Amino acid sequence: MTVSTARTPSRWVAPVIGAFAALLGFWGSWIPSYWGDEAASLMSAVRPLRSLPAELLHVDAVHGAYYLLLHVWVDLLGPSEAATRSLSAIAIGIAAAGIVILGARWWKPSVGVTAGIVFALLPRTTDLAVEARSYALSIAAAVWLTLWVSSIIRRGGARRWEWIGYAVATVASGALFLYLLFLPAVHLVAALTATRVGADPALPPTRAARTRVLRGWLRATIAAAALSLPFVVLTLAQKDQVAFLANRGYLTLQNILATQWFSTPGTAIVLWTPILIGTVASLSHGRRGSLGRLAAGLGAAAGTRESDPHASRSVPAIWPTLVWLLLPTLALVLLDIAIAPTYNMRYTAYSLPAAALLAGAGLVALAGLIARGPGASASLVICGLLAVAVAAAPHYASQRTEFAKDGGADFRAAADVIAADAGPGDALLFGESVRPSRNPRLVYRLYQDRFTGLADPQLRAAYDRKAGLWDTLAPVSDVAPELTARRIWLIERPAAGHTAADTLTLMDAGYRLVQRTILPRTEVLRFEKTTGGNP
Repeated sequence: MTVSTARTPSRWVAPVIGAFAALLGFWGSWIPSYWGDEAASLMSAVRPLRSLPAELLHVDAVHGAYYLLLHVWVDLLGPSEAATRSLSAIAIGIAAAGIVILGARWWKPSVGVTAGIVFALLPRTTDLAVEARSYALSIAAAVWLTLWVSSIIRRGGARRWEWIGYAVATVASGALFLYLLFLPAVHLVAALTATRVGADPALPPTRAARTRVLRGWLRATIAAAALSLPFVVLTLAQKDQVAFLANRGYLTLQNILATQWFSTPGTAIVLWTPILIGTVASLSHGRRGSLGRLAAGLGAAAGTRESDPHASRSVPAIWPTLVWLLLPTLALVLLDIAIAPTYNMRYTAYSLPAAALLAGAGLVALAGLIARGPGASASLVICGLLAVAVAAAPHYASQRTEFAKDGGADFRAAADVIAADAGPGDALLFGESVRPSRNPRLVYRLYQDRFTGLADPQLRAAYDRKAGLWDTLAPVSDVAPELTARRIWLIERPAAGHTAADTLTLMDAGYRLVQRTILPRTEVLRFEKTTGGNP
């Protein structure tokens, strides 16, 4: 059996599964309204490029690389939900294709294919695919950076340019998403536990070959750390932008065990079973083998015969995969407990491929233990994938509704209410909000094309003309006495508690309330000028 047939799926399999994941993720991306975090992405992407550095030196440096990429993307495709989110959907497809290849390389082709499909079906995956944020791209970066270092290990690490490329890719990945800088620890485990280092799979790695790989990893990692240090210092200086985490209560057992990887308890239950089976089977198999190797890999548990000469020479995938799964969460939990609130379910998104790989290996292992014959085994794997799809389907549908984001984001609906009846000369007013991500002003910034010809009397400083992310507005009470427009459209967030006061202010200025539209989170109020003073 050659290496290519034992460890590489058919050339079309990875692209097909990647395309499936991308299309599944993209479908319905145009339905949900933008929400507050996506507002930060879009506003940063459409502001003049020359003003972006001023913003990033003040806030959101951690997202700077993504904002720059999205700026180019929006210039090409426009600022619609479908356009901006398509970048994330494509990244999900690229990640899925990489998972197929990585699963085949670390285990066998059937594990790679199963893991790629599991990844595509995960509710967390399909959620991030319709999110104009950097998380989907961070997943793709994590997968392909791991594939890169896996290839270096397999070739023995003798080519200096490969390690230089690895260092540069690590820096770029960290710029895309800061916590990807934890990933070299996963790659160190892969290098330490690899049973194949060099070109000949029939021979165990020599001490010289392993030392060469470890030295290459160390030099590349030190270089990447040094190059990333200024960026890390800048992001630490902006740590106040995540101070909101102190009030969110994200650090719960349910979020750690279910939400961050699977979104729903049902999907978590379905997938934790094969994950645990695959992990236990792999660890047990390793103990029966040589103690000199931490594990013989998951080959036997996933159906690879002991007679396969390549099964004992592949990376013992359980160890780097477990570290990949657990390290991001453990690091954030420790930082959260010891230093400052840090944990957020989305910050561990780049460990999703590890969950998919373990689930894929477990499904193949379970099918191999139960079934008699390859055909029956494949049928059982398909049944397992159908169970994942059934568990994920309700959440998939709920992700693709108009108010799906952030528990009811309704910015587009508010914009549509005004666009349906507003005319030139009307004025727009916005209530205040404690949370910038839910500020009514975002209705205007996200759907500005709906408000052509409308006056904007509250604006004092536009966000794209200063070192910041949000507009500076005067309160309604300051501008109300000077209003001359015949009609006023007031957008309020009732939970902020300003609706009544702003309504009274406009009435005192000679306007009467003629229409109130109540949306899940927002109210749109229309006022018209009275002819005889106060009503």
